[in-house]
This record gives sequence, structure tokens and C-alpha cells, in this order.
Amino acid sequence: MSAFSLVPAMLFYPLYINMYTSLLLVSQSKFLPFCYFLLFIISVCRFVFSHHFS
Repeated sequence: MSAFSLVPAMLFYPLYINMYTSLLLVSQSKFLPFCYFLLFIISVCRFVFSHHFS
């Protein structure tokens, strides 16, 4: 793993932890589909970052 792929991972993992915590908090509410959509967008962004920097 090169340094260029390590830097986005270090930036994204705290964001993922916060996002999963938020998903757990709002999982009982009506905003669940929106949260899944938001998580999908973040996953796409992470894929683009990892593909671009690799």
C-alpha cells in the first residue's frame, strides 16, 4: 500500500465511524432510506478516491 492510498483511508475511516454511529442512532426513524442513500454516495466517493490514487 502506497502513501497516496493510505492518506485517503486515514481521512475516511473516522468519517465512516461517525456515519455508522449516526446510522445506528436514526435507524428507527423514517430517514432510513435517506441514510442508505447517503452511505451509498460515500461508498462511491471512497471507490473513486481509491481508484484514482492507486
